[in-house]
Amino acid sequence: MNARTLLLAVVATLPTVVPANAATIGLDLLAARIDPMASGNIRRLDSTVTYAPRVELQIGVAVFLPRGLAMRFSETRGRVPLMLSGAASPAGRSSVLMISRTVILDAVRSRGNLEVSAGMGVLLPVVRNLSPDVSSGSLTLVRASSPDHAALVVNLGTAWRLSPRLRLIADVKYEPYPSTVEVRRSSYPNDDLEANLHLLVVATGISVRF
Repeated sequence: MNARTLLLAVVATLPTVVPANAATIGLDLLAARIDPMASGNIRRLDSTVTYAPRVELQIGVAVFLPRGLAMRFSETRGRVPLMLSGAASPAGRSSVLMISRTVILDAVRSRGNLEVSAGMGVLLPVVRNLSPDVSSGSLTLVRASSPDHAALVVNLGTAWRLSPRLRLIADVKYEPYPSTVEVRRSSYPNDDLEANLHLLVVATGISVRF
């Protein structure tokens, strides 16, 4: 089962586990700092791909369940700057489209106006559309992409009650194990090389509860 099928299966089964008269829905709109942290050199090459953090829009839906649980769905997307560094060569710069989709099950605790949550779930990191091609020394990368694999993500969040329906929210999502990013070079266009990363997303914004 690929990652997209897994995410769709989770969403499809949600109505069977959520009591219709017990759930509260939250619609979230956040500014998210996407930080794809490179996990080392490109495999088999003495060159490194690194990424610069970028602030993008994150949208999300939270379904609050009985027993202090919440199921959260979110998506963050945007172009992220990329730098290729070769041995003793000037660095080349480009960018990739990066999309982060998550499904997370949180434990939620409230005290007064403060709400704290922690949990884990499934992350589908998507890397596409390297543009333009990027070179450093004799190495030119012409493609960067991620296979359709899900990854573990952990989540910490807080919410502050501003009114009965409105919350000020913040959360941190972190991928503890690296995700695979495959890059291809112009000299061997059919040879996939790994340039892996750990994704960190820090976000703050507002949530409207229904």
